[in-house]
Amino acid sequence: MTRIGIRDGTHHAGHSAGHPLSLLRQAHATKLAMCDRLEAIADSLPLDVSRFECEAVARAIVPLLESAQRFEEEVVFPYCEELSSGCPSIAASFERLKAEHREDMSYGEEVAEALLMVGTQRPVSGAEALGFMLRGFFGALRRHVSFEEDYVGVIAVRER
Repeated sequence: MTRIGIRDGTHHAGHSAGHPLSLLRQAHATKLAMCDRLEAIADSLPLDVSRFECEAVARAIVPLLESAQRFEEEVVFPYCEELSSGCPSIAASFERLKAEHREDMSYGEEVAEALLMVGTQRPVSGAEALGFMLRGFFGALRRHVSFEEDYVGVIAVRER
């Protein structure tokens, strides 16, 4: 398990030095930027889609999710659980967020695969279905980020 110093916010999990909540905001900003790219792709379907952008986003989704989720689960969640003195309802909420991470990863893998296929199809077949898939994914990811920011923020402020 990752050791976290509550007083100075330091952590050790192979991540850059910095306060866990500041780093979480950066991770969230990166996820939200990916959502914006996915939304732009969905908006460009079927005729104006950039095959290069689809491939670039497809190759970035899974590594981004893996890195962000590992950081959250190994650093941020334990940090917040320590701040909250092991409150069972908070621990249960973090278990829910971990389950959402698994769902996001599975969905992200499907989205990445679909976007890679766009590069080989002219015209894009199933553009409407792909648009719905992308919107479902980035919509869920945005809601997850929003809840996580609010929830972690409340814990951090309440426990200061």
